[in-house]
Amino acid sequence: MNKEAYQQQLAASLPTGPAWERDLSSNIMAILGVIASEFAHLHGRTEQLLREAIPATTQEMLTDWEKAAGLPDECSALGDTLQERVEQLVSKVTRRGGQSKAFFQQIAEEMGYEVVVEPRFRPFIPGISAPGDLIWMDETIRFYWRVRVLKAKLVFMRCGQSTLDERLLDFRQAEDLECILQKLKPAHTVLIVAYEGVEV
Repeated sequence: MNKEAYQQQLAASLPTGPAWERDLSSNIMAILGVIASEFAHLHGRTEQLLREAIPATTQEMLTDWEKAAGLPDECSALGDTLQERVEQLVSKVTRRGGQSKAFFQQIAEEMGYEVVVEPRFRPFIPGISAPGDLIWMDETIRFYWRVRVLKAKLVFMRCGQSTLDERLLDFRQAEDLECILQKLKPAHTVLIVAYEGVEV
C-alpha cells in the first residue's frame, strides 16, 4: 500500500468533530501523512522480505543465501555477475541427484550451455563394432563418457538482474560446467569434455 492509502485509513479512524479536519492541508492530516509514510515504508520492506525469502528473487540477502548453500565453492566464484550468482544459488538449492544422460543435460542447460551428452564408450569388438569405431581393446573404455560443448555461454546484461558495472555482453567458457560435471559424475567413470566451436 502507498502513503495516501495509509493516510486515508488513519483519517477514517479519527473521531468526528471540528477539531478533526480531514482536509489534506490541515495539521492533523500532515501529521497522519508522516505516520502513513512510515507505514508505507514498512509495507514495502515487508514485501521485499518475501522476495528475499526465495533464492530466485533475492538481492539484499544473496550473500546470506550463498553462505547457507556453501557458495562460493570450487566451481563458482563471487566475481561473476549478479545474474550468474543467483543462477548458481538456485541450481545449488534445487538440484536433485541423478546419473542419467537427461540429468547432466539439464544441468548444462540450466547453466546456459548447449551440450550433447554421449553415452559410454565400448571396446572394439570384432563382428559387432563398425568400421570407423574407436579401436580400444582395454575394457576400461567402458567407464569413459563424453560431453560435447557446442558453443560458449553468452551472458547478457538484464535490467533488474544485473548491476551497472557489468558488461552488456560477456562470454563464458565451460570451466564452471566442467567442474560441476566432474563433481557430480559417477565416481567410477571418467568424463571427457570436448569443445566444438568454442575457443579454449
